[in-house]
Amino acid sequence: MVKGSLDLIQDDSSLGKDADRYPVTAIKYTNEEKKSGGGVENPTFEDPSNIEDGPHISKVVGEVEEEEREQWSHPIEFLLSCIAMSVGLGNVWRFPMTAYENGGGAFLIPYLIVLTFIGRPLYFMELALGQFSSYGSVKVWKVVPAVKGVGYGQMIATWSVVTYYCSIMGLTVFYFVMSFNKVLPWSVCDYSSWADDNCVDASSNFTFNNKSRSSSEQYFYNYVLKMADNIDDGIGVPDWRLSLCLLFSWAVLFFTLAKGVQSSGKVAYFTALFPYVVLFTLLGRGVTLPGAEDGILYFIIPQWEKLLDPNLFAVLFFLMLFTLGVGSAAGLTGNIITIICDQFPAIPKIYVTIVICISGFLLGLIYVTPGGQWILDLVDFFGGGFIIYVLIIVETVAINHIYSYSSFLRDLKFMMGVNLGIYWKFCWIFFIPVSLSAILVYSLVDFNLPTFASKAYPQHVDGS
Repeated sequence: MVKGSLDLIQDDSSLGKDADRYPVTAIKYTNEEKKSGGGVENPTFEDPSNIEDGPHISKVVGEVEEEEREQWSHPIEFLLSCIAMSVGLGNVWRFPMTAYENGGGAFLIPYLIVLTFIGRPLYFMELALGQFSSYGSVKVWKVVPAVKGVGYGQMIATWSVVTYYCSIMGLTVFYFVMSFNKVLPWSVCDYSSWADDNCVDASSNFTFNNKSRSSSEQYFYNYVLKMADNIDDGIGVPDWRLSLCLLFSWAVLFFTLAKGVQSSGKVAYFTALFPYVVLFTLLGRGVTLPGAEDGILYFIIPQWEKLLDPNLFAVLFFLMLFTLGVGSAAGLTGNIITIICDQFPAIPKIYVTIVICISGFLLGLIYVTPGGQWILDLVDFFGGGFIIYVLIIVETVAINHIYSYSSFLRDLKFMMGVNLGIYWKFCWIFFIPVSLSAILVYSLVDFNLPTFASKAYPQHVDGS
């Protein structure tokens, strides 16, 4: 009796009259066992002591025993890798701006609600699926083959994000190198190079008007990005400085992923812990500055210009950003590599990793052109935006309604030896699919084509 994507197979003949009461999740057998009678006549059960409703059988994978999935050297490496994956550039780069633009401290209320009832349950559900099946995000959908497309959709969304994510890592490398200058180049206006008459030194007490732009802003747009005002005539050619920084980012990712979890697990010790050392260092210094209390209360950035050694803290800050990026990008890229290796197991993983990293670098060159930020926002909107709503809705419905919540709960109990409470049932069965469906419908009804810096994209880009 085949039950779905985790290859749930029950052999009634081997369990006799008690077969119906045994929840089964599969058994591996080799060709030799197949030839000698099937390999399921004397199944070896996991320790059933903590399972009230009977032993589970391990997993049937076919006539040839699959190569064992790589294992973490130590459980702490898995935990640190999860932390490194979860906390990335967006937490430092995007979250503060999003919070500031949406009510500051008030934004934390809906954020915590979403984190509690959507983010946390989804994170655990996907983690549990991967751990239980030892499959990537495509092959795991053997559990509900009809929605296998969700896995490919997740792959496309992940690849879309990781290509521009690494370009942002490249920017942090550029700023890291520039931080070794005696005077931070973005702290003063360089009128002979990239600044115009509206530039104001970041450290000055000048009163801004509607046309004023800080030196750090003009440095970023005019000198680092050399950003184009429009892309009517194309996006231009890649900047050689940013291209080298992008190449360095992908090279670091390659060496992080070259040996699978054996190498990425070791890197996780640094990528997961070092950013917090820097963050707490900056926090400790920031809260001792004059006016810092008001800054915390009103969700304003502390007065960084009063730091004792701006250059040192700048170096640490951008190194921290890059480290955060490596942790998250390694997880995203590793997902793509796993999917391809699952589909083409004969290809050595090192070759897949090389091809993925080279492809990512070549695609990333688009984002280091003068029009690259236009493309980045477009890819983020369509590749990492509302498509995620559709994928998550289908995923939660497939697991908790088609495969069934009770079957999934039974698998988790077998794996962890614990029963999950009503919180998980409420989130997985009801809150996530209903709330995200409502948000998706609202997004479609209120849909507007994306813009960049309040400017419309060319008609041949948005299809209008």
